[in-house]
Amino acid sequence: MNWSSQLETILTMKINAFRILPYILVAVLLYRIVYLNKQNTILIDKTATLEENLKNKTIIYKDKIIYKERVDTVSGTEVKQETVYVPVDGKIEILTPAEQEKLNLNLLDKVFNHIIKQEDGSVILVKDKGFTIAPEVAALYSNKLELGLQIKVFYWSRYNTGIGITNEETLYGYVSRNISDIFPFLKNTSAQVAYGKDLDDGNTKILFGVSVRL
Repeated sequence: MNWSSQLETILTMKINAFRILPYILVAVLLYRIVYLNKQNTILIDKTATLEENLKNKTIIYKDKIIYKERVDTVSGTEVKQETVYVPVDGKIEILTPAEQEKLNLNLLDKVFNHIIKQEDGSVILVKDKGFTIAPEVAALYSNKLELGLQIKVFYWSRYNTGIGITNEETLYGYVSRNISDIFPFLKNTSAQVAYGKDLDDGNTKILFGVSVRL
């Protein structure tokens, strides 16, 4: 094999490697979003710190509710930790024992998705899914870059859905996911996929992009 054929072989291998690199990155991103996020929702954290005189403890940190509870198992005492993401459209309410007496928790359970009872008798209510009306702007791409103005109508933890229209007169519906757990500096930012119809020629297309809640 001469030098020219060897060089051609090496270049071909490098080109093929670059071609499959985007697919590898997409696979890693999907693994991070789907699997790790699911695993971190509810976990048993044996090394979690919890004061010996407490059975449970709740921490409200930025956009998360971190709930730790001491549980007795066959192998001994462990600390169960549950992390609940609270989207910007969600809601957190804290009821004192006196306020609870005036309200029916069974009715509140229909409105709030999580009811976390505290040792002092207070209750933390968390709403992380429901209907909303929230304006967003989006940068979308199909065969060219389009700018969209959209309305979020439903949210479920990090996932959202809604409708919008682009500057190229493409009417679309979309599904998105908040990515602040992957990129902490991108608050209220979501990656999204949309299915749209061009109002001029009637053609349909799939668009990919990012959106920001206003």
